[in-house]
Amino acid sequence: MMAIGIAQCFYGLKLLVPLLFLVSSMTSFLICLLFFNEIVITPDSGSFIFWIVVLISVFCACTIGYFAMIIPKYGINLNLFIRFKFI
Repeated sequence: MMAIGIAQCFYGLKLLVPLLFLVSSMTSFLICLLFFNEIVITPDSGSFIFWIVVLISVFCACTIGYFAMIIPKYGINLNLFIRFKFI
């Protein structure tokens, strides 16, 4: 994360959109994978089920990453979704 922060300091807004995509897609991939791991995958599941779960998680991650990329383009403020403010 330090390397991403240092790169963000030097490149500024040019790196904002790819950074939003990377962070949101990695986070949503992990959340989807953990969710499906608890619900779908059992100890007796085959490897085919695991690869289907990974593909679904990648699709969800790319979709959420794309929506995170278009947030600054349309001027949607993230504070609309967060009901409290940091002091």
